[in-house]
Amino acid sequence: MDKKEKRKKRIYLLINLIMGIVAVVFISSMGYLNYKTTAIELKEQVLVRIEADTVDVMETALRFGKRIDNYYGTDEIFASFRKQTENTFPFVINDEGKLLYIDSEYDTEIKDRISKFLVSSEFSKALADGLPEEAVKLGSEGDRAILYPILQDEEVAGYFACLYSRSGFKDELADVRKEVEYQTLIVALVLTVI
Repeated sequence: MDKKEKRKKRIYLLINLIMGIVAVVFISSMGYLNYKTTAIELKEQVLVRIEADTVDVMETALRFGKRIDNYYGTDEIFASFRKQTENTFPFVINDEGKLLYIDSEYDTEIKDRISKFLVSSEFSKALADGLPEEAVKLGSEGDRAILYPILQDEEVAGYFACLYSRSGFKDELADVRKEVEYQTLIVALVLTVI
């Protein structure tokens, strides 16, 4: 084999190697992005389910004479909710969108975030249009909330809400991203050795 053929063979192998590495990086990136989107959507579905269970407890108490605007035991309900979720902040509003209950342990920053959400244009628009009698997600890419209706005598008396940040969920995925990066690097190194 002469020098020219050896050079062509090396260039060919180098092009295949580069294409292989680019393909691995592309597939890994697309897989991670798909996983991240799905994981956030699943997290939101879990929040809706936990809210539904929490609202069932509240509605049972309301059927036995409690009133939504005089509901004692909210701290225990919030504590139970927070045990099941991370980076979420429950609160209760009445059917007019006024804040009824907020966890007394929240710091000023969390209280401000909830207040900002309740005066946000998206919440105001949804309130003006009439909040639905089903779970609804509202908010921007920053803070979002899932509102779950609380029924009393077959009427919506208020909403149990959970404020969260999708970026907070994304932070939880940082370990997954690092693992994908390490695996991609390993595969790229294996390709270069072969």
